[in-house]
Amino acid sequence: MGNYCFHGRSSKDAVNHYEEMSVSRLFALLFVISGYTKPARGAPLRPVCDPRVMDRFIKEARDAENAVKEREEACVLPEDLQLPVTNVNVMEWDAEDSRTKEEEVQAGLSLLSQAMLAAHGHVTSRATRQHLETAHSNLRSIAQILKSLNMQEIGSSDSQPRRTFAARSVDELLRVHTNFLRGKVKLLLSAAEACRPERS
Repeated sequence: MGNYCFHGRSSKDAVNHYEEMSVSRLFALLFVISGYTKPARGAPLRPVCDPRVMDRFIKEARDAENAVKEREEACVLPEDLQLPVTNVNVMEWDAEDSRTKEEEVQAGLSLLSQAMLAAHGHVTSRATRQHLETAHSNLRSIAQILKSLNMQEIGSSDSQPRRTFAARSVDELLRVHTNFLRGKVKLLLSAAEACRPERS
């Protein structure tokens, strides 16, 4: 049976700090990429369309997942975390309309953000809490990227992905976080209309 990890501090007090951090991290990342990259002829000029932006978020997610695994901090949380199912059939995904894909990804990002905050309120390890804070910040940054690409926002904060499941460990949460970014999120951004090169 896993170890329980309770922490009395409410994570709600940190929400504003996470939001500010997500914006600053996003601008810093875009500045580094745009500052050291000369756009190729015909390539999209919007920095958020550079695939290395998403690759950076995926790398940070994978690093956090591996770090928690190495410390063997797979504690049992006192409440279920509802997480999006990350399995994706590429052929079925390609057949979906853009609106359905956007709603699925945005609902998944929202659900993961809520789960990060819920887990943060119970974890005692300072290092693990930092990983959760960074993950939450990055999720908000990705949501800002979608907004900047003129993708329609989901109509309700209660919107859910089509398929979810319950988990009670931080390592499972971070594993799902990584897989969701490298799967549905990356597929959505790679085909974004706003990122297609303009034809002269």
